[in-house]
Amino acid sequence: MRADIQQLLKEVSGELKALQAKLAAAEPHAQPDAGTSTDPQLYESPMKLDRATGNALPVQLQTDTAPTKTPRPGGGVGRPSGEVSDASPSVHSEEAQLSDEPREEAPTAHQPVPPEYRSVFDRLRQRDTQPTQARP
Repeated sequence: MRADIQQLLKEVSGELKALQAKLAAAEPHAQPDAGTSTDPQLYESPMKLDRATGNALPVQLQTDTAPTKTPRPGGGVGRPSGEVSDASPSVHSEEAQLSDEPREEAPTAHQPVPPEYRSVFDRLRQRDTQPTQARP
């Protein structure tokens, strides 16, 4: 049995060496990255395309001709004024002071363990608090 396994391993290693030799021989002729090939037979048969002649056709887009009560954002045919304000946004300071009396807040229950996991933690706590018995 051991001899059969060793024989099979030798055959497999020989096949691996042959494959590595094929890969090494094919290395100089590696394929280019996708999208960078200049293969004329890329799509099976070469297709010759005629050069476009004549004027380019304008693309006709549908427009909304419904009247509106207010101008749309970014719409209009106005020209920029050419004036740029150098004022930056500003915030005016407000007077504030801390209160001498604390605000009443309702106490909240702190749940360190979510309710759905509480039974698991209770079992763990019980196991830890039980006295450990000496094992023989």
